[in-house]
Amino acid sequence: DAGVRRDGMDHTLLESSHRRRGGHKQATQPVQSDDGPTPTPTELNTLAGVIGRLWKIDAPYRLNLGTDIRFSPQEKALSVNSGSDSSPHPLFAYVNTQRVSDVPCASNFIALLDNYQRDSSKGEVQDANERSEEDAFIKCVMDT
Repeated sequence: DAGVRRDGMDHTLLESSHRRRGGHKQATQPVQSDDGPTPTPTELNTLAGVIGRLWKIDAPYRLNLGTDIRFSPQEKALSVNSGSDSSPHPLFAYVNTQRVSDVPCASNFIALLDNYQRDSSKGEVQDANERSEEDAFIKCVMDT
């Protein structure tokens, strides 16, 4: 199979062009190294190579600190069990929401946030739209 490489994974989807469907953002073409889409031996055999490759792949989607996102450092966090937050402001002082919505996997993830019941004592009810949002997110992650 032309899409299966030595890592045993089918990369056909990664190398095909994607069409937008159902209002969900599709992943863009995968970022390729200077040597093409196949990882180099260094990228496959060393942790530094893997991390470097992932850093390169993520570059077009990364939010830049200070430009796209700004934190609001405050108080030391209390334990989760305390049930209180001693920080008077939100963690993020600024988020460029347009930039976030331009990142396909981020926008698909954000669409999932209202799909789940916060109260774990209540059962989940999933409609077709929520299932479609989950499928779009999983496909986006797999495509990138």
